[in-house]
Amino acid sequence: MKEMGGLFLQLFYRDSIGLEISSYFLNVVKLRKVGKKVRILGKGSIQVPYDVSMNNEPEKIVDSLKELKREIRFDIEDLLVVNLSSDNVLFRRISLPKMSKGQTINAARFQINRELMIPVEEIVIDIFEIERKNNMIDYGVFIARNSYINSLIDMLKNAGFGEPDVIDVDYLKYLHLVDDKKLTGYNFLVTESLTGIVVMMVVNGKLTLVEASSISLDDVMNMLVDNYGVSNDEALSIIKNGAEIGAFGKQVNELLEFHYRDTVYEIEKLIRSMINSNEIPQNIKFKIYLLSVNERLTAEFVKYAREIGLIEGSTISNFPFKKNIPATGVPLGALGLAYRGVMEIGKGELVSEKIPKVKA
Repeated sequence: MKEMGGLFLQLFYRDSIGLEISSYFLNVVKLRKVGKKVRILGKGSIQVPYDVSMNNEPEKIVDSLKELKREIRFDIEDLLVVNLSSDNVLFRRISLPKMSKGQTINAARFQINRELMIPVEEIVIDIFEIERKNNMIDYGVFIARNSYINSLIDMLKNAGFGEPDVIDVDYLKYLHLVDDKKLTGYNFLVTESLTGIVVMMVVNGKLTLVEASSISLDDVMNMLVDNYGVSNDEALSIIKNGAEIGAFGKQVNELLEFHYRDTVYEIEKLIRSMINSNEIPQNIKFKIYLLSVNERLTAEFVKYAREIGLIEGSTISNFPFKKNIPATGVPLGALGLAYRGVMEIGKGELVSEKIPKVKA
């Protein structure tokens, strides 16, 4: 009778797991969709030691993934979404005549081959339509090497997850949580992390361009190590948690100001390049949205961007998330990936409630 009850209940929901893999942290969030409501079932996070990576000690990454798998109570029926790291993905905008999707993908693959001189058999691509111009269509193209995707899948299999249902481009993970209604006109969505800055141009709700820079919070981490005598792993924890930065006093404000001054100048350069390449009129008003790794650093990011000035006449704000997206207490990247899984199941609205932490 109990088994029948479990089967009956399974017909009404399916859980989605977002697994975020980066050089410094592994994060996971589990969502359950029941009807149109989506609830957070659990979350987990593990800090990867500074000197550990997929290349030099992959077995330690696998062990951490196994721990998260137990903590989140992974089930083979769960829909698993993982991220493809930004430094392993290229973005190109190309123009092609109208044709079938299969023909379009093949044409895009050979155009990428001509531009980048990468053998077509070594890459996998995904495309999406941006804009139609007479008989031509502009596409956004994501490009990744098969070798990296295969190594990612092998690592997940070794950890007991099996093959993921969806492999999502890393910098798209936050877009799944954004309120599209706020993205009318010209928008620039900027994220910073320990690995770099990504600037996404979104026009009337459509992603049109992506640019990236290597300036990152890794610079802040190194300054904490050099100036305050903390270890690399301690500095990583401080940056992740955000609030701990205040413990270092007034000098940290100077450190953050130095970092964000360089960061804002770099973002200005990237945005102006995107404006010029798209021949956008100078009188257009832009909305610029910023996001860092936690609430504290996002507030600092926005404050300094406003003080220093970023594209005259633009408005600068925090990311325009949907309602009920938790600002703290849950890794937003993993949440975005899990929400991507929910969209595979069907639309649903996140319910605001106390976020539990699943125990094995």
